[in-house]
Amino acid sequence: MFDKKIHMLTIGDKIRKLREIRDIKQENMARLLNMTTNGYGKIERDESKITLQRLEEISKILKISIEEIINFKSESIIIKTQNYVTNSSTEIIKDFQNNNLLSDNERKLYEDKIQLLQEIIRITNSK
Repeated sequence: MFDKKIHMLTIGDKIRKLREIRDIKQENMARLLNMTTNGYGKIERDESKITLQRLEEISKILKISIEEIINFKSESIIIKTQNYVTNSSTEIIKDFQNNNLLSDNERKLYEDKIQLLQEIIRITNSK
């Protein structure tokens, strides 16, 4: 019988992984949050408590909801990405082909989703 160690991601782990997916450096996150790099690093290492206000600021920078940060599971990235790509890529392509049906905000949203998927795939393939 194998002993399988289950590692639960802490909020700091989740923030770090999501920051890496977005390809944002710690220094840039700290600057955007108006704090020191060392102070921000303590958040990712769970060495300091994170306030709801700070978590909200981080979620805005990462362009993800607080709920998505809290519920983030790194092992599900590939599955979600594969499902998203197979289920949505055809629709996205059609929408882009029919540009006149999309508002600027919708077009930007699709571009952001595609960029995020490319980052997830890049990071996954580099491991």
